[in-house]
Amino acid sequence: MEMFQLLCRLRWKSILSITAGLLMSASMGAQVKLKGFTRAHAGKTLVVSMEEDYISRLPHLLATTVVNGEGYFQVEFDLTEVREVTLSIGSVKAQLFVTPDKSYDVVIPEPQSDTQRRFDRVDVGLIFANPDMEDINFFIPKFDADYNTFVNEHYLDFAQQEFAGSEAYKISRDEHLGRSGLRPHQEGADTSAAATENVVGAALVQEYKATMFERYAAWQRNDFAYQYMRYRIAELELAASGFRAELYKEYFFSQPMLLNHPAYMRFFTSFFENEFTDALEGRKRDCVIQAINGWRDFAAAGRCLSDNPLLTVEHVRNMAVLLGLKKAWHEELLLRGAVSEALGSAAGSVKPEYIATLAANLRESFVRHRLGYAPEPFALPSARHDTLNSESLRGQYVYLYFYTSWSITCRKELMVLSKVHEKYKSAVTLVCINMDDEYASFANDLSNYRDCEWPFVYGAADPLLREKYNIRSVPHACLLDTEGRLMYDYTRRPSEGAEGLFEELAVRLRKQNPQQGQRTWKD
Repeated sequence: MEMFQLLCRLRWKSILSITAGLLMSASMGAQVKLKGFTRAHAGKTLVVSMEEDYISRLPHLLATTVVNGEGYFQVEFDLTEVREVTLSIGSVKAQLFVTPDKSYDVVIPEPQSDTQRRFDRVDVGLIFANPDMEDINFFIPKFDADYNTFVNEHYLDFAQQEFAGSEAYKISRDEHLGRSGLRPHQEGADTSAAATENVVGAALVQEYKATMFERYAAWQRNDFAYQYMRYRIAELELAASGFRAELYKEYFFSQPMLLNHPAYMRFFTSFFENEFTDALEGRKRDCVIQAINGWRDFAAAGRCLSDNPLLTVEHVRNMAVLLGLKKAWHEELLLRGAVSEALGSAAGSVKPEYIATLAANLRESFVRHRLGYAPEPFALPSARHDTLNSESLRGQYVYLYFYTSWSITCRKELMVLSKVHEKYKSAVTLVCINMDDEYASFANDLSNYRDCEWPFVYGAADPLLREKYNIRSVPHACLLDTEGRLMYDYTRRPSEGAEGLFEELAVRLRKQNPQQGQRTWKD
């Protein structure tokens, strides 16, 4: 059943875009030139980014450029290896695999019209102005389509041990095999004989593996494509056979660790992500708890796993510890403060050095956008074309309210906010930040808030604002202290009891200075 559940997860996960990113080298690398066209986003800022690494998933900014009035853009950045980057602009985003020392000419299309407005960016497929059919951007979608077809049509076959006795399963399995071409379907054939054969799971994956390597034989000359195919199929082998020792020898033993390869890291995570937590829940529990909750020592935690036959290699073991600490932090299996300190201890105490870099990134991901975190500053225009700089708000308690003009929920929240502002304006500075795609929509909507005494600014003028404040949906709110740091992991929206937060701040200010409230943005 465990194998079947993993295949079910693969069925859905396999349709997601694979993301890449681990910039370990400080060297400049080779230049990537990217130009293109996007008529609908003339005048807007295009952001090119990737993920820092596959464990922390921190965003890494590569470059930004403004699309000219005719819709054309051009940008250059340096990379040392093949990466998957994200192009974000307005309400859309697109993925592109880029190779150092190559040039790309793309068109960013608009998403298909949708009657339902949405805040999150929509994925669109890039159109290549000068298609290079030998580029990996053409190989990966084709391979992924075949991969998804196999998983969708055969994931039930991996459940033979649980469901092989079902007559419906026998018929379904035979039809699945027939559609895939791996086993021709014959009308009137004895389906029970085929279904009761114990040639499923691992054998089925091996057939698929041979088929794919034959179909994409020409791509095996491209190392990135070859490794992509190899490790994606390895996920199926892991789910189908469960023969971990054999898979370890084939894919990890005496082989380089491809930290910057998306398929490799996806398989590595699937293979090793539970080794640490299994030790924590098993006979190594006392050792792990002492190492993390007691000593707060990353290296000591690694030594607890040293007798695991799959973790005898130090750098593999340390990577497994990183994956385990990430899971332990999110699921609160260990003290969060202890996990954070243990990650900090990795610097200078574990090898190779990139482990310490990964540990530092993971530690940062834990604190980002949480209590005490100071978001990066912003400078946003108002409808009067003056600029509000977040640095000017220091010394005040600030409630940032992010909204869009088209959201009914945002409008309702603003009505609640306007009712409490008059009472608490001496305690809390209120700033409303509009996240519409178009500045004109923001400016036109301001007529609804003529009586409001607090500032309204245009947030989309900063293309990185979503990332700075972790804005996944609207309405969204943040309460900052006098040093510009987040006061809560999650800030209540107006209808959720923000007035209670304001009252607490008012009481605090009265105790600190009975004669005077805090400065406001007008001061």
